[in-house]
Amino acid sequence: MYKEILKELKEHIPFTAIGAATGIIMIIFFQKLPSKLSYNIFYTLHPLHVFLSALVTASMYNFYKCGTGKKKCNL
Repeated sequence: MYKEILKELKEHIPFTAIGAATGIIMIIFFQKLPSKLSYNIFYTLHPLHVFLSALVTASMYNFYKCGTGKKKCNL
């Protein structure tokens, strides 16, 4: 189990690093935005982020629960 977790973490490090770097760059460029606009952007995009995150989580659950070689999976 620990080997599988370490393997997955190693595979995701580049994506995590790119995401963090992108976030820092965006903060640098958009730090002068008015707080009202930032507030509206956050409360518009955050639900989208939560939805997409849940979608990916459900997909990964389905992928590992059913296996990659099976044609049909009844959850």
